[in-house]
Amino acid sequence: MKKGRDWMIKINKFNNVYGIKELKNTDLINGNTLIYAPNGVMKTSFSDGVRDIINGNMPRDVFTNPNILSEFELENNGIIVSSNDSNFSIDAFVFNANDYNNDIFSDPRIGSLVMSNSLKVKYKTILDKYHKVKNDFNLLISKEVLGRKKVDENDFNFLSNIFGSNDFVKVLEGLPNLNEYTDEYYKKITYLDLFNEKVETIISSSEFIDKCNNYNSYIDIELDKEVFNSGFSFDSLQKILKEFKTNNFFKAGHKVSLKSKGEMGENELLSYIDSIVKKVYGSDEAQKLFNEAKAVLDKNPNTRKLISTIKENSRHLKEISNLTNFKKNIIFTKMNGHKDYIDNLRKELEDYRNALEEIIKESESATETWKKVLDNYNSRFITNKFDVEIENLTDAVLNLKPPVFKRKIKGTNQEITTEIFNRFSSGEKRAVLILNLMFEIELRKNKQFTLVLDDVSDSFDYKNKYAIIECLKDFSEYSNIQLIILTHNFDFYRSLRIALKDTLQSKLLAYSNNGQVTLYDARQKHFEDYSYYSNWKNNGKLIDFISIIPFLRNIIQLEKNSKDPDYQELTKLLHYNSGLENKTFADFESITNKYNIKANFDLNKKYLSCIKIKVEEIINSADINETNLQEKVVLGIFIRLFTDKYMWNKYVEKDGIDPEVSDVKNQSRYLYNLISNDIDENKKSILLTAFTIAPSFVHINSFMFEPLIDVGTEKLIDISKKVLTL
Repeated sequence: MKKGRDWMIKINKFNNVYGIKELKNTDLINGNTLIYAPNGVMKTSFSDGVRDIINGNMPRDVFTNPNILSEFELENNGIIVSSNDSNFSIDAFVFNANDYNNDIFSDPRIGSLVMSNSLKVKYKTILDKYHKVKNDFNLLISKEVLGRKKVDENDFNFLSNIFGSNDFVKVLEGLPNLNEYTDEYYKKITYLDLFNEKVETIISSSEFIDKCNNYNSYIDIELDKEVFNSGFSFDSLQKILKEFKTNNFFKAGHKVSLKSKGEMGENELLSYIDSIVKKVYGSDEAQKLFNEAKAVLDKNPNTRKLISTIKENSRHLKEISNLTNFKKNIIFTKMNGHKDYIDNLRKELEDYRNALEEIIKESESATETWKKVLDNYNSRFITNKFDVEIENLTDAVLNLKPPVFKRKIKGTNQEITTEIFNRFSSGEKRAVLILNLMFEIELRKNKQFTLVLDDVSDSFDYKNKYAIIECLKDFSEYSNIQLIILTHNFDFYRSLRIALKDTLQSKLLAYSNNGQVTLYDARQKHFEDYSYYSNWKNNGKLIDFISIIPFLRNIIQLEKNSKDPDYQELTKLLHYNSGLENKTFADFESITNKYNIKANFDLNKKYLSCIKIKVEEIINSADINETNLQEKVVLGIFIRLFTDKYMWNKYVEKDGIDPEVSDVKNQSRYLYNLISNDIDENKKSILLTAFTIAPSFVHINSFMFEPLIDVGTEKLIDISKKVLTL
């Protein structure tokens, strides 16, 4: 594994990707990176684009007509990966909180996750070869042995019945010694002429079996009594002859002595047996019994081929009486002609079995990993309802069967049905998905890769939010993982900044303007430590002094109540009224002094004029600083005050008096209703936008920091410019 960070992904260009026209300051993504991105800015677009690149697919911009192909350039493992390449991929994994699949643990296909990804590939490769052996064997049985024109999978069922198993491995390994099946009699038989479903129904009837038994009994008795007695039968002689031939008995010069015939060599013995067979089978009684059995077959047209066949060789009738044995003799004798091919299939199968045994050994550690992940998951994620078990873990590993994941209600054996699962909270459902992520991380523990997380905290219950934070803290400490975490939840963003500490190399904000997404360095401490605001109190700068007014008003409300005179006085600074035009900073110095707020500027300056001047400075500044919260608060206050001022003056122009707002709860909306019929649509649009944005910067909630950074400075400047035109 490479040391250092050279292997980590660096982004040089990322344009026209699902709504991201251009991603600016991509060099800020360095090592473990945390990005706060308001909804609709870049999170899903970025993660979907990375997922495409991982899979070797070209991202595109679907918000254009026609769609535009993306332009990207990334560095991964020291290799440039570009949209100009014909083939590309990167070592990364994308996790999206919306990828959840309710049925993931009931799907037996994911059972292979018990093994590592590399073992899964080996496992699949061997299974493919195994199936090829099986298909080749079925082809041999159907076409070469049975004489079909195409493969019939049911042909294998006969062998399954013989060996009492549907396991192909056991059937192939259980085949007898084919060298023992050499009788030319069986080789000449066309299997399908004798056996099919309709014919077998007839020859299995009690009437036909009785007739066959009569015939066979007569033949056996007549053959035996020709020369033998004391239990040594004609069949016994044939078996001994076959065994002697196999062991070269006659070639060694030996002879057989029959009591009634004296010594005979191989040819004499064969000739003698043949004469006996012809004599017995050709007798009048044998023919009579044969015809009685044949008459049963004559009744049904489906047996014509069988009748023709047994006429050619009456021995068939004797063989049919033991149907299973007859079939075995035919099939195994015909298979003997392909013995070498079958032996090769057996050898291949043995090799695959050995390979599978190796996978079992290798998978033992993966099995332990899965158990560790399950235990880790169950100990971290708090839910009174959900638990996951691998029901058949031991059998799965030893027998190469996919494990079956069972979702159960914790502490019971009650399996979680779809109906039960749908009653879970969204956060509890999301916790299930984290199990997949935890396992993916474990599987990749020996591989360097980048993990892109898209709003992993989305819809989490608070009780589980800190569990995922702890998981991400662990991941951030792994030397083989580069984290790129995107979220629109500031509480989660702030908690991660605090929890991950020094393992985070980059802390960023992302804002969009007309599809151009800009990344900003946000390493400032005030995003994680509220004590930073004491700097505003102590700096004494004009912008700090103005910015702290909403916070100070909040503190007074918490300490006392909203009827407190100081609270009401500060409220007047955040809502326009005619008296505000001449209000100076000195007019509320007594309040700021109570809280030791410094002011290193002339307090006799007019409050409203200073705000406007400061906003114009921000607008005209060459650089936009998205992390300067003081500027954002001042812009927000300006938008509120000067839109109210416009509406106030508009009302005065019309009615000649100030509007009465002392008992109004929502002054901005009240003023708008008073003058909305007297202004054009453009001005209405400006005012309505201002109503949406401004409250977050005026009514600052100390416990809801998110609104302060959710709206970008560039957006606030754009609205402020429009307000200045009113």
